[in-house]
Amino acid sequence: MNRLTRFPAIVGLLVLLAVPAWGQYSDVASRLQDELERTDEIIERARETVAATKSSKAKLALEQAVRLQNGDLGARYWFRQGAGNNNYQRSLSLTLKARDRARIALSAARATLQNDNALLRKLERAEEYLERVREMIQAAGDRAGPGVAIYQSAKDNLNRAWEFYRSNAYRASLKLVNQVERAAKKLINAANRLNREQNNYERRAENVGRLLDRTAENIAVCDSEPARRLMEQARQSLQIGDQSAAKGKYKAAQQALQTAHEMAVRASRECGGIAAYENRYEELRQKADRLAEQLRPDDRTGQEIMNQVQKQLSLAREYLDHDRDEAAVAALKGAELTLRKLEQHLTNLNG
Repeated sequence: MNRLTRFPAIVGLLVLLAVPAWGQYSDVASRLQDELERTDEIIERARETVAATKSSKAKLALEQAVRLQNGDLGARYWFRQGAGNNNYQRSLSLTLKARDRARIALSAARATLQNDNALLRKLERAEEYLERVREMIQAAGDRAGPGVAIYQSAKDNLNRAWEFYRSNAYRASLKLVNQVERAAKKLINAANRLNREQNNYERRAENVGRLLDRTAENIAVCDSEPARRLMEQARQSLQIGDQSAAKGKYKAAQQALQTAHEMAVRASRECGGIAAYENRYEELRQKADRLAEQLRPDDRTGQEIMNQVQKQLSLAREYLDHDRDEAAVAALKGAELTLRKLEQHLTNLNG
């Protein structure tokens, strides 16, 4: 029977209680007994819920309900006194008050359980956050820096938060676990930022490394001492960048990469750019012409090597005409190596 259906029953009981006819007392006693038992049921339900919590408000309300229902002058006491002298009226009034206090206890206990569960979830979530931080710090190694101390402080606070929770000091536990969550999120954000900086550095370092390799090939064609010194400085700057990145100093690492890039560009300019490649092409072409004059018509090996030289010089010419300096450098380098091979062949043949 819910509250809406019981309310008319209580009103009816109150009406019966107001009627002094003795013939009706047996019916009144039966209906009052029902109300007392209903209160007992609510008290018992509240007792079970309160037992699962540590709510002082719920405990107090439950104690008051039990006292109003079963105390020395409670609802049960007046019911046992029987009809007359308004005993039943007192009994009904007290059991209704007891029922209200039991409901208050039940509500407070449920609210505490909800808060308790919410705090438990926060503690467990903080554990997960710190585990992620621990893994990130472990992966970062020497780059973790001050993050290690912050992590340890957060770990200590979480242990204390658990202790407060187990001793039912929920407010102190909540305060600490909130601090732990903030510290953990700050560390996670810092670690993510560090990973982004690392990825950015590695990507740019790879590009600068390729630039240095290409420039080294280019300056080999022009044979410039200042260009070689600039390239040596560029290599040193790249190495400094790698060392700074390994320590998590990505700002300094990026500056070192910029220096390496600038040195490589200066080295390339020192060789005169495309003009130097044109000069080198002419040198190799003239050398090829001189060696071609030394070849005998029946020297098939020498002729095959010369054909390779001519193909490489033709490619170099095409690349130079289309401003493809990197491809031109590769073709010129190939022609140079093949001419050396032809020179060795002629030396062996005439030796």
